[in-house]
Amino acid sequence: MRELRENIDFYTGGGSHPGATYRSFGGIAAALSAVVDQVTLSEMYPSSSPPIDRDRLKNWYTEFVLAKGETGMGPYFRVIYTMLDRLRSDKILPEEDKIRMSKLLRSQLNGHEVTLAALNGLSDVSKDFSVLLTNFKMLKYMPGGPMRDLLETIYPPEAFAPRAD
Repeated sequence: MRELRENIDFYTGGGSHPGATYRSFGGIAAALSAVVDQVTLSEMYPSSSPPIDRDRLKNWYTEFVLAKGETGMGPYFRVIYTMLDRLRSDKILPEEDKIRMSKLLRSQLNGHEVTLAALNGLSDVSKDFSVLLTNFKMLKYMPGGPMRDLLETIYPPEAFAPRAD
């Protein structure tokens, strides 16, 4: 995970606007900020914009994150997806080991990464990533605040719930 994270580059500029390139944790934070900025603007001017729903978040993620950082973030989220998908489909591992391994993976992610994973799960390129995030309760430790509040209206409650075990 560390090596994949180190390869994340995110460029904040666009068109004729100069920007900066952020790497690793800085790239993850900058990518999340790009979507948070859109949410903030929409909330500042609610009368001039439709309510924020799954499609708007998905479109913002696609336009402001995937378009600028897919080369690093794509492989990063594909590895997380593949790990969770293999856990889900494994016929040999007992359920308690699958849970333990998913917790180990989740423990490697900071709040920005968990939030970006949730946004990635909304995108068209993510297959059933949102289902995996929900099944393994990967959003449980997402930091509180407006973005979590918004994602709680889109993801089912069990994505954020603690495990009974």
